Amino acid sequence: REALRRGIEGKVLVEADIGRDGQVKDARLLESSGSPLLDQAAVRKVLAARDLPVPPPGLRDRDFRIGVPIIFRI
Repeated sequence: REALRRGIEGKVLVEADIGRDGQVKDARLLESSGSPLLDQAAVRKVLAARDLPVPPPGLRDRDFRIGVPIIFRI
């Protein structure tokens, strides 16, 4: 909300660890937007993600990592 109020926009790249069950196990910042507010919000959103799509067959039943770009635009 603070970033929205201040008109802050940007792109964040978050790396997510996905477990064998297809759920997010951990997430970290890979590329900053330049705004700590946006960076923290992006990591929190990825960590809170639920009901993700089923991974493709080659990634099922094993842990893997993905990059998640998040764009904040007003």
